[in-house]
Amino acid sequence: PKNQPVTTPNIPPVIPDEEDPTDGAAYIIKHSSEDEEILLSGAEFQVFRMAQIDEQIEDTVKVKYNGVTISLVPVTNNGEAIIITTDENGIAKTPQLPFGMYFLIETKAPNGYTAMEGVETIPVFVTETSDQIENAVKIANQPTIYLPETGGIGTTVFTVVGCAVMFTAVFMLIVKRKKED
Repeated sequence: PKNQPVTTPNIPPVIPDEEDPTDGAAYIIKHSSEDEEILLSGAEFQVFRMAQIDEQIEDTVKVKYNGVTISLVPVTNNGEAIIITTDENGIAKTPQLPFGMYFLIETKAPNGYTAMEGVETIPVFVTETSDQIENAVKIANQPTIYLPETGGIGTTVFTVVGCAVMFTAVFMLIVKRKKED
């Protein structure tokens, strides 16, 4: 199975209301898909919001959400994209944002884990209660599967032994034919 959020609300997209001065933050918890008790530090996510129809922004990212293609715009602070990083407890918190729906895209996976595939988004809702840790969005990551190396010294031994066996067989065949003649 591919990496995906453990809990994903199925609510239609909402654009933050610029006129509403109310804002908040949201928590995420990053954990191993094999065990929710294994919390993962060092995961990085970029924060996006839905592009409004009248916005002409070049940095949009097209994603599918609830079967509809939408455009996302990076959320910035002083011109810099907002990136949140999970701490040693696997927890990250967005900065204060206007109430509404945002999307996270994983830009860096924790060590030993596979990044979420492609442009996979995690919807996050900033509400009056989203800044409480018990309302955190839980996101699972698959451990990286390490394949054994090929072509190392181990294959050299088999190649040399194989060549020696073939050489010996050819030599014995030649000696046997000479004796028969």
